[in-house]
Amino acid sequence: MITTIAQALFDRLIAAFPPDRTYGRLDIRREPMPRALADYLEQVLHMKLREALRESHFREAWVDSQAAEFAEARAHFANVAARRQGFPPSEWPDFLKNACCQTLYLVIQPTASLIDSLFDPLGTPVHADTMRDRMGFYPARIPYRDELDAWLQEQGDEPVERERFEAFAREADRRLAAESSPRDWLRLLDPLAQALAAAGYREIPVEFLEAFWREKSAETLLQYLARRYDSEESIPVDALEAFLASAAAPGDESVEETTEKTHDETTEEQAEPAERHAAPQPLWKRFAQDSDRVASAEEPPEPAASAQNGTRPAEPLWKQFRHDSSPAPAEEPPEQSPAAERIPAENGASVEQDPPVRISAPEPDPHDAPEEIPVASVAAPSGGDAPANLTGLEHVVLGERGARNRGLFVQCLFQGQEAAYEAVLQRLREAKNWSEASQTIASEVFTKRQVNIYSPPAVTFTEAVEARYGGAS
Repeated sequence: MITTIAQALFDRLIAAFPPDRTYGRLDIRREPMPRALADYLEQVLHMKLREALRESHFREAWVDSQAAEFAEARAHFANVAARRQGFPPSEWPDFLKNACCQTLYLVIQPTASLIDSLFDPLGTPVHADTMRDRMGFYPARIPYRDELDAWLQEQGDEPVERERFEAFAREADRRLAAESSPRDWLRLLDPLAQALAAAGYREIPVEFLEAFWREKSAETLLQYLARRYDSEESIPVDALEAFLASAAAPGDESVEETTEKTHDETTEEQAEPAERHAAPQPLWKRFAQDSDRVASAEEPPEPAASAQNGTRPAEPLWKQFRHDSSPAPAEEPPEQSPAAERIPAENGASVEQDPPVRISAPEPDPHDAPEEIPVASVAAPSGGDAPANLTGLEHVVLGERGARNRGLFVQCLFQGQEAAYEAVLQRLREAKNWSEASQTIASEVFTKRQVNIYSPPAVTFTEAVEARYGGAS
């Protein structure tokens, strides 16, 4: 569903911002551009300019970049360039399409996006100062920023491991969930609601709310959501406030009745066009169903009574790995960039190498991204051309388009292990149907390698495999 909404968002925005001119910082703040997407695009511009002003460029030109006069001139030039900077018409569609997909991930799982902006795909430890610098490129407000700054101060000069930071972030999210009122939740969900509205969606898919609240460990909301809605349903934005109030006071029958009434009335008043209801079932729902059918042979299902007594129902395999695992690795290998593939971030140079001109690092070239899903590019693993048998295997399993993204898949889904990538392709080639293939992806990629299913590389890989079976569920 996330790719369907990203495409709808792109279609609406490219109509409002056609590629017939340059778009600068003020332009991308105009309606109907949602704020979260404008923030993302502005970070892209920051990164492009920061790369152009990189300190190493001047050192290579034998310039005394440490002179006070030079630093002052450089800062002035950076400010002037920032005011005159913009997306060229020829580059605008690719960057906008990439931003639509990345921003949706950002607003659905903000903490996972933050973590991926701070660490490279292999989880290399990062010094606190470097993390602070990269957080300056994170295009979203961090609700526990003061607490995070204090925690980083405690780390001193020792590199911070990804697992340690994840533990801090999970605990911060749990406290946030415990302290948030219904009005607080509405404020936290507003970026998601705005992005969906810009795409023409006046309802929030339940699966998005599940991912958002699961990241925050908001168990009470998750349980209440499971009792009131199926995971394939959506909640009208206008009914969300009543739903949250009802969840906060489940014993108040009048509130619950109001929620049901608001849900029914709003659904009728804001019914989506018939073509939306006729759309094929979302990829993730089909994947979940197939995974559950196969996984049921290994794990006994939870008793049906659990839904009635308030306990959480058994989750599909593709969701289970997110509870205590790392988010998806970023799309760029560490030697190129320890940034996240989902949000703009530093390109690998240490903070000490560049003066604190707050402009940013470069956005990866979108021309190398997968055609189906807009993601950042990743260079193919070193070592020359791939063996002909692997190339042929890729074309059989992934098709022509999917086969172009070997570097992306190896780095982001298999931690740089090309042999593991080839082994999974061998198993997928032998799969008799999509159900069997989807279970292989769930067990050998998503769960085993702790890959986030909502990341663009995961979506691209899964849809490429699914296309082999004609999209059959």
